[in-house]
Amino acid sequence: MTSLPPPDEFYAARDDRTNRISDGTDYRDARILVAGERDVLSTYAGRVAARTTLNLLSRFARNVDVAFPSVPADDELEPAAPTLAEQSIKQMRAADPHGRFRWTHSPAPSSYDCIVAVGNPDLEAGATPTIRLDGGDWLARVVRDRPVESVGSRDENPIGPAVAACLGGAEAFKTVVGASRAALTDAVTYDAFHHETHGVSAEPATPDLPSSIDLGTARMAGVGSVGSAATYFLKRLPVEGTLQLIDFDPVELVNLNRSPLFTASHALEGASKVEAAAEFLADHVDVRPFEGDYDGFTATDPEAADIVLPLANERNVRRSIQHDRPPLMVHASTGQSDVFVRRNIPLEEPCLLCHFPPDTAKTDAACAAGKAPADDEAEEGGPDAAFPFASFLAGCFVAGELAKLPLDGYPFVEPIALVRTLTDLGGVGAVMQYTPSGDDECPFCPKVYPEVHRAAIERTRFAHLTGVEH
Repeated sequence: MTSLPPPDEFYAARDDRTNRISDGTDYRDARILVAGERDVLSTYAGRVAARTTLNLLSRFARNVDVAFPSVPADDELEPAAPTLAEQSIKQMRAADPHGRFRWTHSPAPSSYDCIVAVGNPDLEAGATPTIRLDGGDWLARVVRDRPVESVGSRDENPIGPAVAACLGGAEAFKTVVGASRAALTDAVTYDAFHHETHGVSAEPATPDLPSSIDLGTARMAGVGSVGSAATYFLKRLPVEGTLQLIDFDPVELVNLNRSPLFTASHALEGASKVEAAAEFLADHVDVRPFEGDYDGFTATDPEAADIVLPLANERNVRRSIQHDRPPLMVHASTGQSDVFVRRNIPLEEPCLLCHFPPDTAKTDAACAAGKAPADDEAEEGGPDAAFPFASFLAGCFVAGELAKLPLDGYPFVEPIALVRTLTDLGGVGAVMQYTPSGDDECPFCPKVYPEVHRAAIERTRFAHLTGVEH
């Protein structure tokens, strides 16, 4: 185990990706207060929103005070502690041992650069920008400098509260780096079930979270920023089955910036990403970690997958996955501040390489019949850089899409949904969906030899989406 580097070295490594793509570095010294309303923090949804908010802030903010009343800790995720505030601060210090994270009983709002409030705690009125958030069921509500309306129920669906925390964290980041007024969100309700936004506190009809989410055998290729975030949020869901984890990288300091799961201890110990994720999920689901690349994994003749989560592309793993004629795929990718939620139903929707054509910087260039954004760039088109809130949100969306699988009528959205986190989320084009169409010359789209792909997936759990009997 290596020793903890001094602050300058630690932050230079951890914040490298954020500094590459951010227009400002004021986030480093900003003082942020996170406050919470007792009645909200006493609920499951409130605890999820609070824990996720503070986890996210600890990945980029170095000076955070926590003003929570004495409410019980979140018993779903470690670390153990008597109260929610103590538990959250322990987690933050595990992510950033150099950070200044403290509990405060009587904060002076005017002494902070930004306030993030879970619910509507009593705070002195002042000029400090204040982001308030609420979440319930599949819904997330984020407002600026006004009371936040309650959305959804407080039942045990973590998706809405977690999305609220991610979007609230994005607003806090925009605030402390001095983003333009046009980029700030005044008020938005995000519907994570339909991937739509509403400017008012509308509550679109959404189903209950399934009581059991049986994934069969799920194969996660890549346990980096998005993969580890998906793993983190999966622990809050009633998932069943086997999760195969594939990655060849160890945890490094640079990973602490964008993952809610990895800690400084993981990086200093040189723990493998798959082992860190497997340990995190050990008491929740059957986990099969493989430390190596995808080709090495398939050479072990593993159990066939019912669903594949292609969450990385090192060593052209997407090409290898598509060569295998995969079953249903659910995934997400990030383009700095943009989050793309993706799905591939075999034989029905364009393949993985239609989303990410080889040898091009354009993510959807070859097969985009819908109105794909002009700057939808592949992850491999430049440095692996995304803002912390984008990676958190992408992982949360992957977990949310998996939670929808048992529901009648799946799928509920287009194959690609896009969220632009650094824009006004209530503005035109900030959230959109589109359907790519397959390239007639794509050698991997199964239109030429559909029987081969059909035979490969006929025994998988979600083959019925393709019209194949299970």
